[in-house]
Amino acid sequence: MIKVVHFQFMNDSRVADALIDSKRPFLASLVPNLLDKEMKTEEGEDIYKRIHPHDNYYPDWAIDFFRENAGNLNITWIQEGYRHCCGRCFNKFEENGGREKWTWPDPFHEHICLNGKTQNLKTQIEVIKKGRNLLKEKLGVVSEGYCPPNHLYNRDTERAVSENRMSYFLIRNKIGIPIYRKISKDYKMVVVPEAKEGETFYEKSRVVYTYFDSLTPEKVRHFLNNARYFADGQEVIEPLFRSRLNHTVVNFGKRMRDWKGRFDHKK
Repeated sequence: MIKVVHFQFMNDSRVADALIDSKRPFLASLVPNLLDKEMKTEEGEDIYKRIHPHDNYYPDWAIDFFRENAGNLNITWIQEGYRHCCGRCFNKFEENGGREKWTWPDPFHEHICLNGKTQNLKTQIEVIKKGRNLLKEKLGVVSEGYCPPNHLYNRDTERAVSENRMSYFLIRNKIGIPIYRKISKDYKMVVVPEAKEGETFYEKSRVVYTYFDSLTPEKVRHFLNNARYFADGQEVIEPLFRSRLNHTVVNFGKRMRDWKGRFDHKK
């Protein structure tokens, strides 16, 4: 089983040490914005301490950890967005009560809004490139794959990732689909469906993820116990019906989350 750690809210350096000491392979998903407190939304508004809280940004010890392990062969580096937020949706989120009520819309996406707003292909190529360059400049990390924030994406996102010469594309796995090779006239890539540890279908998924702040040194040993490397021949040709069904189920679940928030807000 392939294991993924999403590096957000890095609150315990012992967990980072345990990940390396395990000598087990894993995918490390990094958010470029968490390296840059000066970054603004597309509309030019503040992100730091407003959309992303202070304790979500990478502390100095974490930056050292990433730099020291940039060439670690047990780690496959994944880029997770650039800003990892939508300023327009966050403004609406704040109008509806913000974090105190946690209603709607969920603002932690970047390329695709559930209300129909999307970044065009040119913009997606540019922001993904900026994020990749930021990881390289600050950490020496070369991202081999991409995970769209909130697992929201479209065909332009896939093409933008390919244009940035990354091999892997991480999506949410809701129905137990396998790793598959996607080939179109514009690009080809290996799609890696990841299921969240403990949720429905995660035991049927070949790729399981968790968040850094969900781990303890003891949990690291359990999480990485059966971790495996990527290997040639593991992926299949895209199962078209199941991949489209999975995409529909993922998006429907996120829409239902926002509708629930909207309903709760009206109570």
